[in-house]
Amino acid sequence: MAKLRYRLEKATDTKKATKYFLVRSASFKGKHNKVRQYLGTTEPTAEDLAKAIRDYAYDLEMKAAEKVAEIAAEYYTADYLSEPVIKELERLRFLHNTYMSSLNKTELEVYEQQYDSIYVHGTTAIEGNTLTLRETHYLINEGIVPKSKSLREINEVQNYLKVRAYSQQYKGRVTLKFIRELHSLIMDNIDLEMAGTFRKTDNVRIAGCGLSVGLAATIELDLKDLIDQYYENIKAKKHPFEQVILLHHRFEKIHPFMDGNGRTGREMLNYMLEKTGYPRLIIPKEAREAYLSAMDYGDQELLGKKGQTSEMVKVFAELMLTGYELELADIKNVIIPRGQTKLEDFRE
Repeated sequence: MAKLRYRLEKATDTKKATKYFLVRSASFKGKHNKVRQYLGTTEPTAEDLAKAIRDYAYDLEMKAAEKVAEIAAEYYTADYLSEPVIKELERLRFLHNTYMSSLNKTELEVYEQQYDSIYVHGTTAIEGNTLTLRETHYLINEGIVPKSKSLREINEVQNYLKVRAYSQQYKGRVTLKFIRELHSLIMDNIDLEMAGTFRKTDNVRIAGCGLSVGLAATIELDLKDLIDQYYENIKAKKHPFEQVILLHHRFEKIHPFMDGNGRTGREMLNYMLEKTGYPRLIIPKEAREAYLSAMDYGDQELLGKKGQTSEMVKVFAELMLTGYELELADIKNVIIPRGQTKLEDFRE
């Protein structure tokens, strides 16, 4: 895959002089662009090209990311995201995919283990789970059960192996069945009676929230409307990140289950992000308060305080961007293609 990232292109100018370029595509939603690096008037050898990639790959990736971000910012509309933030998110989407496609099998396995550990530790810690990051890592990757932890806490973490497997094999649109299945896996061996079952009572409150949850009798209708509106907005070229954040907040206010709403909602959020090419939103334990404050901004808007939804979306965008700072800082180390030695690999 990586060896197709760059190609050799030759062009003839008005004086009929032939020039050679190292080219990187920068396409988005059917709009095809490219960035390129001039290599000279003599056709480069395979060795010349290998050196050119070492010298120019990073700059080409950065230029391609900026080009795609510009196209995307023109393509999407948004109610709360500013254009500069949209460009940052689109730049991240492009560079994350470049980063992932540059890792070999072993590197990818280690990467996924690390990010799974941080994600699972964070999403369970938001709900009060006390396993450390180290304990979470060894439990889901090595099967080592920590001592002095409750069976519920252990199951909360272990269940994410099944949740992740299900999310990765599922390819379709989010549906009520999909939501119930996520919840069923999240609550497995924790509350088997309620796992995958929408609540029947209205006598439910969200701690620290002044809003009432959705009526139990209208949960299915409310969720269907929420999902349909999301997909309609995506079709209408509303920005996917903004739309999934709005959906996530509204899902939590519908509060369809007696327990496990936050974990289920964050799984939905990340499934939708990954389906549109973004990385997962990782909320480490130390970002718990930022996440909760973002949700509170959304609540305040519903309570009549104007402008708070913008603050909610802004905080979520910051969580996404800061969550991948180390990855973007490392991209220069991983993007050099391996094994490209044949000139034919680069021909246009």
